[in-house]
Amino acid sequence: MSGYQNTPMKKRVVEEYKRQADDSNDMSEGYYNNMCVFSGMSSPEMPKCDQTGQEPEREKRIRREIANSNERRRMQSINSGFQQLRNLIPASDGEKLSKAAILQQTSQYLYKLQKEKDQLGSANMQLKHMLSKFNNMDSDSCSGQDSPPPKRKKHDTGKVT
Repeated sequence: MSGYQNTPMKKRVVEEYKRQADDSNDMSEGYYNNMCVFSGMSSPEMPKCDQTGQEPEREKRIRREIANSNERRRMQSINSGFQQLRNLIPASDGEKLSKAAILQQTSQYLYKLQKEKDQLGSANMQLKHMLSKFNNMDSDSCSGQDSPPPKRKKHDTGKVT
C-alpha cells in the first residue's frame, strides 16, 4: 500500500506538520516547502522526509498505526465472513473449526446441495411426465360416448325483472 488513504489519521498528521511549521523556527514556511520539494511532492500536503533524507520517527509510527488499523479492519472482515459461513453449514454447532475446516465443510455442503437439487429436478421432470400422461388419458376418456355433453353458459340479456 503506497501513500496514505483519505482517513482522519492523515488529516491529523497534516495538521500536526502545519502546527509544527507555525510553532518552530526550524519548521518555517521555507523549510516546510523544502521538505516537500525534497520528497518529490508538488504541494506541501504530506512531507515524506526531513532535510537529512530520513523519515521522522513520529511519521513512521503514525504510518505503522495506519497500516495496523487497515490490517485489523481487513482481518475483522475476513473473520466475519468465516463466521457467516460457519453458521450456514450444518453439524458445526458448538465445535471449534479452523478456517480451512470451515472452507472444506462449506465446499462439501455446497456439493451435497447441488446433488439434491439435481435429484429434485429429475424427480420433478418425472412427475411432470406422469402428469401429462394422466391428463392425456383423462382427455381421451372424456371424448367417449358415455360422457354427457358439456353444459352451456347462460348469457346475460341485460333485462331487469
